[in-house]
Amino acid sequence: MSSVADRLAKLSPAKRALLQLSKSIGEQEQFGYVEINKRDRSSGRDVLSFAQQRLWFLDQLEGANATYNMPIAFRLHGQLDYKALHRVFDEIIQRHESLRTNFQSERGQPAQVIAERVTLHIPQVDLSFLDVIEQERQLETLLRLEAQKTFNLTRDLLLRVSILRLSALDNVVSVSIHHIISDGWSVGNVLLHEFKTLYEAFVKGQPSPLPALKIQYGDFASWQRNWLSGSRLNNQ
Repeated sequence: MSSVADRLAKLSPAKRALLQLSKSIGEQEQFGYVEINKRDRSSGRDVLSFAQQRLWFLDQLEGANATYNMPIAFRLHGQLDYKALHRVFDEIIQRHESLRTNFQSERGQPAQVIAERVTLHIPQVDLSFLDVIEQERQLETLLRLEAQKTFNLTRDLLLRVSILRLSALDNVVSVSIHHIISDGWSVGNVLLHEFKTLYEAFVKGQPSPLPALKIQYGDFASWQRNWLSGSRLNNQ
């Protein structure tokens, strides 16, 4: 089986240049402080950011694999309110278009396809009947297996959530997200902050205290494509 490096070497110069450009733009913070407005959605197709295009390209090249999965797990101590927890993730998914996004191609060109609503299934795995040592072994095994599950960028919900029950007052929430719809900062800061804020509100029967988002990631992707064009693109 040929390596990724071998397959990359066989790409045309134009495709290699595009891949390198996507990588370069995705890693640079060159835009400074600018105002990003909502994108024009009349075309019905949303473009990818350069970082997304690079990840989509690699997925096309390598096939589905777990390299770009971002798994996290955190513990909830106290009585679990499953209904409130499910409502939390429904709210987060509805707030962020990227979590409802798939990636399809038409004549070789990728586009974001954003669903109006999606259904998230949150399975529960009961480990409470095991002793503490075996619980930790099973927990480690299940989290590792979850991290290795692949996503199909075309049709899968690119966010998976499951609950691992250790006891009535001790539960582990496992979350796995594909890197094409999020990044480490967003998972470690935005998602966890919103989860905590919403869960505390929903278990009390209160509405969401989070303000509506002014723009979505697709708005940034559209702005980036428009900004990096003409002479700016040629200079790259």
